Amino acid sequence: MNFTQSFKLALKSLRTSKMRSFLTMLGIIIGVGAVIIIISLGNGLKSMVDQQVERVGITQIYTYTWGLGDGTTGNVSPEEMYAVVESRPDLFEGITPWVGAGQGIRIGGEEYKKTSIYGVSEAMYRPATGTTLDGGALARGRYLQYVDVATQRKVCVVGAYVEQNLLGGDALGKTVSIQGVPYTVVGVLAQNSETMTEGGGDDQLYIPYPNAMQISGTSYVSLYQITAVSRDAVSQAQAVLMDFLRDFYHDTDGSLVYSAYYVQTMLEQVELINTMMGVAMMVLVAIAAISLLVGGIGIMNIWCPSPSAPGRSASANPWAPSGGTSAASSSSRRAPRPPSAVYWASCSAAWWPWAWVPSSAAWWPPRWAAMPPLRPPPRFPPWR
Repeated sequence: MNFTQSFKLALKSLRTSKMRSFLTMLGIIIGVGAVIIIISLGNGLKSMVDQQVERVGITQIYTYTWGLGDGTTGNVSPEEMYAVVESRPDLFEGITPWVGAGQGIRIGGEEYKKTSIYGVSEAMYRPATGTTLDGGALARGRYLQYVDVATQRKVCVVGAYVEQNLLGGDALGKTVSIQGVPYTVVGVLAQNSETMTEGGGDDQLYIPYPNAMQISGTSYVSLYQITAVSRDAVSQAQAVLMDFLRDFYHDTDGSLVYSAYYVQTMLEQVELINTMMGVAMMVLVAIAAISLLVGGIGIMNIWCPSPSAPGRSASANPWAPSGGTSAASSSSRRAPRPPSAVYWASCSAAWWPWAWVPSSAAWWPPRWAAMPPLRPPPRFPPWR
């Protein structure tokens, strides 16, 4: 059978077996679609992770200090954390506390209750790249400096939404009131999100962290963002911080981790994301493999029809009737099925118990002896 005949048989099988053809097409579509989704999803997730890591930096270390909360042991102070960082200049590049001072500012006679206020240090800004540790960029003015933090000056850096929508488009030198205390705007951050909304990522204000601690009424900091000198120094810097906190909280068995303190690196987050991406890829690959396998089996069934399928030549069927039947008429009729095992068993059961009756007629009763011999079963196949 050449290629043309096989192709014609495949087309005929498609017309006669519509459900099988539909399932085959469905398997192929799902398989190919899954492969496309795998490639697109993998590239998209990889680009997203690379973009976030590039903005923040792979050398970032986040230290959480919640304390015991039982009133017997004090929490770590910012001065103690600064001392640890400054004692290892070969591992640490800088440190900034993160203090949330609530929401709400006043400009003139208007109050804006959704503007977020954060307290940070001068290490939040990286002059070498012109960006902050959370990925923001400085558009105009300057960022907070060491003298601003040390002397608790009433200065602030505002987001793009605050400048354009609340301060009329030119924020440098203007005054913003926080709980009745005026703060002078010294810097403006570039737009960080595609659309600026009230309460969004651009509706923020940064002040020195000692001022934020006074506003929030807290005496300790629960989050420190620390920068390592390089990617290779991240693991060692994390170990130094863990040892310090373990000694400070007298945690000999490590049972206070996740409850009193915790140190997490950006490198660990990237590895976790890569692991999740790997699991998702494996699931999608399995779905694609199964779908393509089902589609391949369907294609094989269509391309190579079975002997009982319509279109097979009658001469290839050993049970087809012999004679002068033309090839056209033979191929247009369905070949009869061979006798089944049930038929053979029924014939044997009906014949063999009576096969010995004629030869044993001498000792059978007269009415059985006068009985004519039974006719043997017909020759097979019986439908001729």
